[in-house]
Amino acid sequence: MKRSVIFGACAVVLFLITAEAVRRYVQTLVPEQPAAEMVRLSPVLVAAQDLPVGTALTPEAVRTIRWPADAVPPGAFTDPAKVTGWVTRATVAENEPLLPYKLADSNARGVLPLVIPDGMRAASLRVNEVSGISGFVSPGSKVDVIAVMDSREQGKGAFTLLQDVEVLAIAQTMDQRETTPTVVNTVTVLVTPAQAERLMLAGSEGTLQLAMRNFKDSEQGNTSGVTVAQLAPGQPAMESVVIPMSEVELIRGNDRAVVRF
Repeated sequence: MKRSVIFGACAVVLFLITAEAVRRYVQTLVPEQPAAEMVRLSPVLVAAQDLPVGTALTPEAVRTIRWPADAVPPGAFTDPAKVTGWVTRATVAENEPLLPYKLADSNARGVLPLVIPDGMRAASLRVNEVSGISGFVSPGSKVDVIAVMDSREQGKGAFTLLQDVEVLAIAQTMDQRETTPTVVNTVTVLVTPAQAERLMLAGSEGTLQLAMRNFKDSEQGNTSGVTVAQLAPGQPAMESVVIPMSEVELIRGNDRAVVRF
């Protein structure tokens, strides 16, 4: 009996010695990993919910989160009091950091002027269900503007007045996330001052239609327009038809300018 107890105790001791030896051997094969470095975090102000263009910021519309200090976006805000009353000049998604270029301070009047680049103009044109491409135009779309009007020499015709212009707003909506087709009465586009003059004149003399473009397609088309006569079979291709240009002289004080369309 005593002998069996001794043998059992020896077996246990031998097992423990073997297990410790194996553990130490494994440690020599896999070196200990260094402790993970502590990541420094900084407070960053983000949107507490999706914020459409023109949203006035309130304390409930923003919240503060901890952000890796070495990845904080330049200009990010940290104090909610500094942006209270400010207005979003671009769409801000939930949990997106609030940055200066997407906001206008509380003294700003209106949202549309904030998104117009220097040297550019926002011009509106009247559309209907057909000319507005059945409501599929949305803020951020790229379109061509086609003018349809009468010419004394050629009769009724159509030509591309402007190409690759950006839509700023449909009716009073500037939210680029809006994807539901909506029929509206007006579309506002971003144009140069000279393009704005052509747009206003063509709109007063005829009707304007929109043709939507691919976002990636900025190539200028090379067409000369088409008249009703050229629509008949056997007539020259549209690209080879040249519609006589009309000229209008605009007088502003001592300044004179000739607009062709």
